[in-house]
Amino acid sequence: MKEYIVDACIFTGFVAGESSAPIFASYLDLAFGGEIQLLATTVNLGEFYYSASRYAPESKVKEFIEDLEKFNLIIFNPTYQDCIEAAQIKVKGGVSYFDCFNLVLAKKHPKATILTIDSEYKRFIKDYKIKFL
Repeated sequence: MKEYIVDACIFTGFVAGESSAPIFASYLDLAFGGEIQLLATTVNLGEFYYSASRYAPESKVKEFIEDLEKFNLIIFNPTYQDCIEAAQIKVKGGVSYFDCFNLVLAKKHPKATILTIDSEYKRFIKDYKIKFL
């Protein structure tokens, strides 16, 4: 089964109705049907919550988070070691600390593809599977 790590900007774009929303909707449909596995960290869901709350009513954001369990989403809680690894990536620069957690998760799931619209990831395309929606 294919695995996809969902960046917070994808969730935010979906809730805000951005141009990537219909594309991500197709991934949600596949996940709902059990055809793919979606992955995210609690850190990125927190980033999504505060980001999306700027564009959509907080009630809509909360409802979306509650509905995520329907979509075959596995949520990972970063360990202390994960936080250190994310910090080591951040020290090298060019990417937000939040996004570093997706890269750490991708190391743990080397077959997974990161779904994003964030151009900061372009510098990592040699070392990670990344799909820009």
